[in-house]
Amino acid sequence: MLFTYGGLPHMMAVALLLLLAAVVQVSGDFNLCNAEEWRPTLKKAYIQRKNSPPPANISVKRVLEQELPKPYRILGPFAPYTSHRTHKRLTIYVDKNGMFEDVECS
Repeated sequence: MLFTYGGLPHMMAVALLLLLAAVVQVSGDFNLCNAEEWRPTLKKAYIQRKNSPPPANISVKRVLEQELPKPYRILGPFAPYTSHRTHKRLTIYVDKNGMFEDVECS
């Protein structure tokens, strides 16, 4: 029925609407972990893990691992990790000193 109702312009309009709906759905899923809301909190912060000592520089801002929303993971340089991606998990990248570098949903 779709091919006979309205002809080619109608089919193109329907295809465009379906494509637009798919793009909106996919783009909406990438911030399910609220990474952009966490970015200002984590910026220039030391991410203190459960069993790690506090930073040597006492004046540096720190975020305790317990304060992070679940699910999350913290990845340092050369840290092994799975390639499994879920847009509901907050992934925090830190440097070799435990200082925040980046955050994303993955």
